[in-house]
Amino acid sequence: MSAKTGSGPPSERSRPSTRGWPITGASFILVYKQPDDAAPVNEALKFFAWAYKDGASMAAELDYVPLPAALIAQVKKTWTSQITSGGRPVWSGQ
Repeated sequence: MSAKTGSGPPSERSRPSTRGWPITGASFILVYKQPDDAAPVNEALKFFAWAYKDGASMAAELDYVPLPAALIAQVKKTWTSQITSGGRPVWSGQ
């Protein structure tokens, strides 16, 4: 949707306008830092890793702006350093 007309290709949607603005959204996924059962948390993190890797192309097809690689790396580093079970990272990095 164009900032001016409400329709048009992606190049028009990103055009600055005094009557338009970018649409953004955020999602928050909360997990325990030290879960009692690591398996479901690991599965959730595997899903998000897939979304960052394989889902990015799907998002691009829908004209979503991908997250920067540096941000994704920072998120994954947080997964391995802060979400643990028995002193070991819950997410294996796979």
